[in-house]
Amino acid sequence: MVSMTYTLGVLLATTLGCVGLVALWAAGAGRWAMLRWLAFLAIIAPPLAVEADEVFVGCYVLGATVGAGVWLGRWWFHRADADPRPLWAFSMGGLLTLTAAVAVAAAMGARLEFTHYQAWGDFALIGLVGGLCTLVGAWMAVEGWSTPLRRTLLGCLAALLLSLTLVQLDEFTTSLRHGVWPQPQFQVFLSPERYEPGSERYLRAVWTPVCIAVTLLTAAAVGLARAAQRPVAPRNRHAKLALLAVIAAIVAPPVWVGAQWLLPWRSTPPPVAFEPPPSDLPVEALHPLMVLQTQVDDARGGTQHDYVNSMKGLYPQLEALYPLRATLPVEDLARVSKRLRAIEGGIQPYDSYRWQSIIDVHQRTNWHRRLREILCRWDRHHSVVDVAFQESYYADSRAMLRLFQVEFALHAYQAEHGEWPEGIAELVPNLLPEAPIDPCSPVGDPLRYRRTADGYLLYSVGDNGRDDAGKPPKRVRRWVGWPHQAGDITLPSWFDAGEE
Repeated sequence: MVSMTYTLGVLLATTLGCVGLVALWAAGAGRWAMLRWLAFLAIIAPPLAVEADEVFVGCYVLGATVGAGVWLGRWWFHRADADPRPLWAFSMGGLLTLTAAVAVAAAMGARLEFTHYQAWGDFALIGLVGGLCTLVGAWMAVEGWSTPLRRTLLGCLAALLLSLTLVQLDEFTTSLRHGVWPQPQFQVFLSPERYEPGSERYLRAVWTPVCIAVTLLTAAAVGLARAAQRPVAPRNRHAKLALLAVIAAIVAPPVWVGAQWLLPWRSTPPPVAFEPPPSDLPVEALHPLMVLQTQVDDARGGTQHDYVNSMKGLYPQLEALYPLRATLPVEDLARVSKRLRAIEGGIQPYDSYRWQSIIDVHQRTNWHRRLREILCRWDRHHSVVDVAFQESYYADSRAMLRLFQVEFALHAYQAEHGEWPEGIAELVPNLLPEAPIDPCSPVGDPLRYRRTADGYLLYSVGDNGRDDAGKPPKRVRRWVGWPHQAGDITLPSWFDAGEE
């Protein structure tokens, strides 16, 4: 959650800063004011393509706040002129701009659902505070009655006070963390055991650095823009380079997230063609194999979540198969190994499940959940689809199936030759087409096997990807997938030794 909070803070600060700077650029125009404001509306319009109306409302309110602030500031500073313009004097371009702004506001008001008043009202508050922080930053960059240090301190203090409003009232960051929007239905969808007490305060606190960052970024950009206009050549060039760097740093995060938001998503790849071989196995072996086959078929073409749900019955079926390795005849042992290999071969590559999960997030959920998925790519342990756990689950379940293939092939070899082989290579090609690769191995090594004085040791390196010499994790006989635990996957630790 910490990593996602940092990423969210950077995105919020740069987005508000970027929109605020564009609004300042539009508000500073003279005869081209209408065209600049139309350009501003075009820049903030892309969220409408993903039905993120609330985001558009926030950006719109931010621009309106900046425009109103600049207009009032001009009137205030020129009120003592010999021939000041009346307060309500508008040019034709100004009237058209105001009319367009009111028309857009009316259109958005008609489009937004009243039941989501908490959502768009929350973003209107975010836009208002962001606009005020932008105005404070612009004031900091203007030479005036106080020293730069005093202006900086006063500006940061003003941003801090503004952020307290969002810290107390904001629900956006909390709902983004828990994947629920709008917030009033929060407790309905989130069970008490999943709710993390205090997490909403932790996430709301992100607004304090965000508001201060927006103020400072605006002050830096405006100050550098003013410095770049001065006639001193060396300083002019340095100021322009620094201004470009600041603008690039502000624009890059929202542009990257917006591109991820708007890029079209291709459909999921078709499932791999698969037809299980016929079998004349005894019923005690055939039944669990058929159940395993059904589970694999149910997961085909689905998401990571579909795979996990389908394979939750993996352990009971393998538990039913495990004692048969010592009782079936040689021919049946080889058939079971072959059938397990065919079943395991019908599992799609992990990237296929992962890609379908991303597609589902983008096609079947709202923008708010999509944004969370994009941000979570920086933090593998907090995601809409729990990448860290489900990837380990996928690898561990496939490793378990491959261990069973080799296990039955080993018993077939021992029943035929009266001894255990020296290596898995002796099972190839009569019992296995090749030495099975360990899905948990980071470098693609085969499953580990060695002959011992009292038998053999067969294992997978497990989720940590490290060879622990066959020592299992402390907790065994759990469903497949034990993220971030040291130890190897061995069949006796699951089916013989019981729980440690």
